[in-house]
Amino acid sequence: TDSVAILLINRINIFQNKMRLIEDKISYVDSVNFEILAQLVMVENKIVTLANSFTEMYDLKGSKSSAKISSKISPIEYKKTYIDALSDYQNGDYNKAIDGFSGLVLSDPNNDLADNSQYWLAECYYTMKNYKRAVMEFEKVFSFSGTDKDDDAQLKLGHCHRSMGNYNKSREEYQRLIDYFPGSEFYEKARESLKQLSTK
Repeated sequence: TDSVAILLINRINIFQNKMRLIEDKISYVDSVNFEILAQLVMVENKIVTLANSFTEMYDLKGSKSSAKISSKISPIEYKKTYIDALSDYQNGDYNKAIDGFSGLVLSDPNNDLADNSQYWLAECYYTMKNYKRAVMEFEKVFSFSGTDKDDDAQLKLGHCHRSMGNYNKSREEYQRLIDYFPGSEFYEKARESLKQLSTK
């Protein structure tokens, strides 16, 4: 009986040691979980702060641009700003070019270069692969009476929809160029693009 008692005591001790190990592991896991939770809260706070700073920056930019737009600039200044914005586009500084072109369109939509500014504004978004926004901006080109950028914009509308995978809409836009701009330098390009889409 003594040997049985000793055996039982040994087993109890083994179980107690195992229990202690399990408890130690549980407390470790709890502390790790708490640490992860604390880090998550910290990251969340950083995201909120970052989002707020972006909102503030956006609001500041908005107020600045509206102040700039309210005063109509002279034709000479308009042309200079247009050339600068075009230069920014060519140098790949698309955001700066967008600021320049959009400012010009809003400042004086009746200026001779306003339709060109609108077209190049759309081109910036197209080059940045923001096709949805580019479609919106290219469509605005047609609101300028007597524009010579209408067939350019029409071709790019086809390209935008093709890039977004809207093949039916893309066909419609290319066909519209063929129907409404038969003398356009982009006529053959539109026909070729339509031919390429026949396999889609």
